[in-house]
Amino acid sequence: MAKTRKKLPSLKVSPGQLLIGTGFLLLGAAAISFVRSTVGSPHNETAGDDIFSQSKKDLKDLEKQGISPTLSQTALESLANQIHNAIRYSAVADDKGRAEALLKTRPKNQADVLALIRAYGDRQLHMFGFPDGGKKDLPTAIGEELSRTQLSRINQVYQSKGITFRF
Repeated sequence: MAKTRKKLPSLKVSPGQLLIGTGFLLLGAAAISFVRSTVGSPHNETAGDDIFSQSKKDLKDLEKQGISPTLSQTALESLANQIHNAIRYSAVADDKGRAEALLKTRPKNQADVLALIRAYGDRQLHMFGFPDGGKKDLPTAIGEELSRTQLSRINQVYQSKGITFRF
């Protein structure tokens, strides 16, 4: 018994219409990116310097208490890259669930989180392939990209591990 397939209606879109539509999409994305960069983001160079200075100071204080990162510098850099790759293309090809899972499972103590913030540095996120505002540190990027529910779950895991840092 042969099955008959229903034929889908074909769309009559000319190459010119397709080109114009793509142009409008790219123009809109560029406009959004431009507005975000001129208005500015809550993160700025000074704020980034402050968080890195503070995390360096806090790491030294933890080391005096005998608490040091459980992850090597190479592992921290790899983790920072994995998190960045999971969130770097905002709203299009991101994997926020992966970023959440990495943040919940890999850091084992407060020193790991602070060292991860330092390893992440300031990185550029993108929307539709265009830079989305200025470069952001890890807490800023995670705070903007993950939902409140995801942030809450990360913070709950951190609390259970005795980590005082909160996103």
